[in-house]
Amino acid sequence: MIGLLYRLKDNRDVDVFTVHERPDPATDRIQRATDLVLIRDGFSWLAALLPPVYFLTRGRWVALAIYLAAISALAGLMILAGTHADWVTVIVMAFNAIVGFEAANIERATLALKGWKEIGTVTGKNRAECERRFFERWMSATDDGAVATTSADGGAEPHIHSLWRGFAGLGA
Repeated sequence: MIGLLYRLKDNRDVDVFTVHERPDPATDRIQRATDLVLIRDGFSWLAALLPPVYFLTRGRWVALAIYLAAISALAGLMILAGTHADWVTVIVMAFNAIVGFEAANIERATLALKGWKEIGTVTGKNRAECERRFFERWMSATDDGAVATTSADGGAEPHIHSLWRGFAGLGA
């Protein structure tokens, strides 16, 4: 158990990002690259402590409306049931913690509803390293979306996997 915890401490600096592309990507590869959105996977303190502020700063009006409706209904039902005010506060704080854990998924769902495609996942020690690793792999991809890989003899051979499958190995 202690050995497992010791090994986990070395992985605490690993960030995971998903990469999303707009539904109508530009034909120019540089413009496509500037339009990509990286969403960090993990807990969001702002979303947990101040969910309305988090949704407002991100422009997530629908998510804000859903949050306000859900938290109002939850608190209202608990008050109608005669729950002590301290327990209402605890439940609201727990609900906010869930929002903090699910903030990245809310971002991904919002983009998916707008037609954005998730084209990859990348890991690294920080955002800059993740961007570098992603773009190194992405720029070496062929125009048809297949990822070029190197064969055992050193020659390049086309790989039939999509970009999504090609990026799965970046974290290894």
